Amino acid sequence: LQAYLQDYFGQPQEPAPGAALPYVRWYTQLKDVDFVWADEAFAGFADRWRMPYFLPQSDYLLPSAASSHAVNPACDPFPGRGLFISCRGASTRRHHDPWSSDAILCQVLGQKQISFYGPKTHGADAGGEGESEASAVVQLVPGEVLYIPRGAVHSAVSLSDSVSLTWNFVHRSTWPEFFQHLASPAAAAEMPVLRYFARLAGNAKP
Repeated sequence: LQAYLQDYFGQPQEPAPGAALPYVRWYTQLKDVDFVWADEAFAGFADRWRMPYFLPQSDYLLPSAASSHAVNPACDPFPGRGLFISCRGASTRRHHDPWSSDAILCQVLGQKQISFYGPKTHGADAGGEGESEASAVVQLVPGEVLYIPRGAVHSAVSLSDSVSLTWNFVHRSTWPEFFQHLASPAAAAEMPVLRYFARLAGNAKP
């Protein structure tokens, strides 16, 4: 990460058109593999942010949280909780998020543009291509928060050196879509993450 910041952040020149610039995704642990997870980093700044006021604090399926148990992404495990660190011009491909989950993107540093695409047919394909032209474009500046609905095909490009904070969730109110997704072929590749969070729920104290 230090090498990435030294090599790509603060560059005076505009990136060349079409340049393949790295887009760093640093997640907290979301499955049982040995990796350099971001849990320690998140613990270090947990007291500097909190769950946005407009999100429910309980009744989640992923992570599991009953009505009597409030959760907070600042200190509790959530799937896809991580930092997106990207230099000016770095971008993602078009995609929709896994687990039939909703997502939150908080802009911490710099500016980022998120483009949304309507599906070509009823429901986006697994590749998340969507329509060729964006149906909506949002530009984020530090302090702004974006809600990304489950299944929404989107892409991102950093308009400047950028740091974003993100996490995914499945609320109990969307359980029909979630269980329908679990029965689909796309869920097979997502099982390591789902099993990890199921184990965390089983080990949680009441």
